[in-house]
Amino acid sequence: MKCVKVPKKNVQMFLERFKNIVLNSYEFIKEDGFVFIPVIKCPEGYECMEKTFKEKPRKPKSLREALLKKGINAKGILSSFDLMGDVAVVEVPEGIDENLVGEAIAEVHNVKAVYAKQSAVSGIYRVKKLKLIYGRDVEEVHYKENGVKMVFNPSKVFFSPRLASERKRISELVREGENILVLFAGVGPFALVIAKKCKTCKIVGIELNPVAVKYFKKNVEINNLSIDVIEGDVREVLNKRFHNWADRIVMPLPKDAEHFLADAGNACKKNGIIHFYTFVNRHRREQEVKEKLKNLKRKYKIRLIKHVRDYSKDIEQVVVDVEVVE
Repeated sequence: MKCVKVPKKNVQMFLERFKNIVLNSYEFIKEDGFVFIPVIKCPEGYECMEKTFKEKPRKPKSLREALLKKGINAKGILSSFDLMGDVAVVEVPEGIDENLVGEAIAEVHNVKAVYAKQSAVSGIYRVKKLKLIYGRDVEEVHYKENGVKMVFNPSKVFFSPRLASERKRISELVREGENILVLFAGVGPFALVIAKKCKTCKIVGIELNPVAVKYFKKNVEINNLSIDVIEGDVREVLNKRFHNWADRIVMPLPKDAEHFLADAGNACKKNGIIHFYTFVNRHRREQEVKEKLKNLKRKYKIRLIKHVRDYSKDIEQVVVDVEVVE
C-alpha cells in the first residue's frame, strides 16, 4: 500500500493539508521519529513508498452487532438494557459472561460505567441490587429527558427510562391550572416533566424513600420548577391532606398500585383523571384491569388502556386512564 513518510512533528499539518487522500481506515506506523501514513496517491515533496498496514478495528454499529461479535445471543439482553446518561444498566442472563456484555455496551455507547442487575426491584423503597461490570463506579447519574435534567443514584432509588414517552404523553394531556398528584414519585420524573410543560399547575409529589426525596428536591431546584415534594406514605398523606383535591393523579408504581386506588379515589375530584400503571396478562388485559379497578370504590369510566412495555412473554405493563365520574 502506498504511504508517505512524515516527520512526527509535521503529522498534524500533513493530515489537515492532505485529508482528502489519507486512508484513515488504516492504522499509521510510527518508527524512529517518523509516521508512515497510507494514502491514495503520493503528494509532491514527500518521500513515498510501499508498506503493509493493519485495518483499524471497526466500531460496531449497534449493540446487537457488538454482542454477536463476542458470541453472545443479543435478544435477551437488548430487551433488558437501560441507558441513563453515561451509565448503562443491564440484566445479564445466567451463563453469559457479564464482563463481555459490559465491554460490548461500552463499545457502542459512550458510558462511564455498566451495571448488571443482581436482583429484581424489591422492598418498600423499590430498589434493585447492581454490580459494576465495566468502567468505574459512578455515584450519581446525570440524565436528561423531555427537556428536564435529573440526577440520582440508580442503586438507591427506583428509576425507569422506559416510561419517558408516557411522561411526555401525560404532560401533553394536562390543562393549565390543574391540581396534580404524583404518587410513588421517586426522583420526580413525572412531576418534573409535567411542571416543565404546565407553569400554572399545582403539582405535589409524594415519595417514601428518603434518598429519592433528596434527589427529587435537588431535581426541582436544578430545573427551577415549582413542585411540592412530600416525604411520606402515600396512604397517610392523601387521607390527611388531599381529600377531593386533585384534577389528575399519576400512579407509576411498578407493582401493586391497585391497593392504593381507594386512597387515590378519595383524593380525586369528580371528573378527575387517574393514570394507573399495572402489570397484567396480555391475554386477559381488560378482565384483569376491571378486576383491579374494583378497588377504586368510585364510579368511573375507562378512557384508555394502553400497552407501555413488555415484562415477560405473557405479562405486560399497561397504563389505564380512568375518569372518576361520581
